[in-house]
Amino acid sequence: MLKEYQSYIFTGIVQIFIVLSSIFLGLFFIIQLFGIISYIGGLTLSIKDFSTLFLLNLPNFFFYFSFPLTIITLIIFYKKLNSSNEFIILLSSGIKINEILKPGRIFILLIVLLSVYNSFYILPESRFLLDKKLKSILVDNSISMLNNPGLNIFKDNFVVLVRKNKVGNSILIYKEENEKNYIISADKFSLNNKKLILEDGKILQGNESSSGTSLIQFTKSIIDPNFLLNINKNTQKNYKEYTIVQLFKLMFVTGNNSMFNTYLVEINRRLLFSLVTVFIIWVALIPLISSRRYGGNNYYYIFPILLLIAFYIVSSVGRNMIYKGNYSGIIISWSILPISFIFQIYITSVIKRKT
Repeated sequence: MLKEYQSYIFTGIVQIFIVLSSIFLGLFFIIQLFGIISYIGGLTLSIKDFSTLFLLNLPNFFFYFSFPLTIITLIIFYKKLNSSNEFIILLSSGIKINEILKPGRIFILLIVLLSVYNSFYILPESRFLLDKKLKSILVDNSISMLNNPGLNIFKDNFVVLVRKNKVGNSILIYKEENEKNYIISADKFSLNNKKLILEDGKILQGNESSSGTSLIQFTKSIIDPNFLLNINKNTQKNYKEYTIVQLFKLMFVTGNNSMFNTYLVEINRRLLFSLVTVFIIWVALIPLISSRRYGGNNYYYIFPILLLIAFYIVSSVGRNMIYKGNYSGIIISWSILPISFIFQIYITSVIKRKT
């Protein structure tokens, strides 16, 4: 009977987690939509490309939201369980609280295992593929834009005017990059293997920090769209795109203190966000001690709110300290654990005192 009830509890927890995740994913979808539109500027984006970008962002979503979603899920489910008096009936029948919380512990363990695998291996690969896909979309769209006669504007730093003439299409390009700006014109251009081939043209380069300009005339020039879009063609991964094992190896072979700190920050962050969920089973007890049986004090719900606020504050403070070479930031980051432990001791003491 107890095992059947524990199975019922576990199923209920999973169902609520899925519903909450769907709601948060809907909000995440809207935020992603505006973010991607802002990133690609005036370029178009197909449904297929957007779907790919959204799917590649899901590991990032799970990395940042699994912890708060788990807290909210436990509170909602055990509050529902308590409001129907099932919690009280089970306790009155002699079943221990730990047995009622066991499905919650199993659920938390499952979330932690998924979080560890996600942050150690899936997340870095998805970030690499996401960056690669975004660059590919920008280049493909810019090439498509160059085939359209008329004025085409990409954000504020890339403007193209294409006109038809007797020998083909002429082109005028205005581009800004840092403090430099370029005006490129050609009487004829064509596209070959994603490269812009210009003929009989000029390149005027100016510098905002000085009054100097330079003029280059050419009979033929080949320009990479990556240059026009300020895209870095370097395919080497950045630190966020390495697996946890690769980060450890890089950290111990680098001779650069700044990069050592950067790798250490990323390792610490992934470990913290993956493992912190282990220590929150006490959150499931909040609805119980907030019930009439224990005095009906709803202020206990402030504990998980304080925990979430403290988690994001100490993780941010600790990260900034490590970046600056102060490695006590690691201890600061993980200070959320004793905070959680103190809440657990207090709530457990309340239950023992009033039972």
